[in-house]
Amino acid sequence: NRQGRRAEALQHFERGARAAVAAHSPFEESLALFGMARAKAGIGQLDPALDDLRRSLALVEALRGDVASLDLRASYVASVRDRYDLEVDLLMRLHLEKPAEGYDALAFEASERARARSFLDGLAEARAGIRHGADPALLDRERTLRHLLNAKALRLSRTPQDAAHEKELTALNAEVDGLTAEYRDLEGQIRASSPAYAALTQPQAVTLHEVQQLVSDGDSVLLEYFLGSERSYVWAVTARGVAVGTLPSRAVIENEVRPYRDALASRGSGAAGDEKRMASLRAAGERASAMLLAPAAAHLDAARVLVVADGVLQMVPFAALPD
Repeated sequence: NRQGRRAEALQHFERGARAAVAAHSPFEESLALFGMARAKAGIGQLDPALDDLRRSLALVEALRGDVASLDLRASYVASVRDRYDLEVDLLMRLHLEKPAEGYDALAFEASERARARSFLDGLAEARAGIRHGADPALLDRERTLRHLLNAKALRLSRTPQDAAHEKELTALNAEVDGLTAEYRDLEGQIRASSPAYAALTQPQAVTLHEVQQLVSDGDSVLLEYFLGSERSYVWAVTARGVAVGTLPSRAVIENEVRPYRDALASRGSGAAGDEKRMASLRAAGERASAMLLAPAAAHLDAARVLVVADGVLQMVPFAALPD
């Protein structure tokens, strides 16, 4: 795929996806689907690429819910960040092709989902009484089923995929299927018995409409940044609508922002040193401002500007950037 041999890559990814399904390996299936999405995106098949990517993300989200530790879950989400990058990029490319069909809003919501995952998981697990209201017997059964599924899946992954083990593989697959069906049914029972538990363990990111309610005073604008591996974006959200600007890649932005951050943190030595520091700070600030604020300049006349940063931009004091 990196060599530009998209059609050949696509064939291999499709074979990989079929093999992963046969082996009951959802993470490998999600990887193959992601590869299919990248290959199709490379040849301009944006809608099919988006379909494959969303299937990949659905598998990722299902697996994410099975990671018990918050630290492990955060690491897991970080490891699949490139899929969220591709989702935002595909939606923005579709927006350029079909600007009237709302793909810019969908891209904003995809950005929210990407940034919200670990943060929402942290809030959910930090809440006192997260299991309050759920039937204890159901929760005990849920833990038991999760352990059983993990054990069977581990055994399945270690069993050779050959004719000599066909009967064992068939039996293990049937057990995994049965336990999975029981687990899904149990999840439904837990949701029915404790809606609050489900809301905390399966948190949802906010929609564009909900964000617009936060700036409904008519004199506020929210700038939300998303740094991608190839392109980055900034959405300017007001009560009246949303506009989006394209920025350079994450690496380019990092190279521009770090000198500004360093100049802010440095200290001069005497009058000459202070003058040199201020000159360096002004130059770095102007470059950062041109890159980060210019694409949203038409919306910066609001009385209040709210910034949702991403990546290295978390270290930028936006209020200090030159106009």
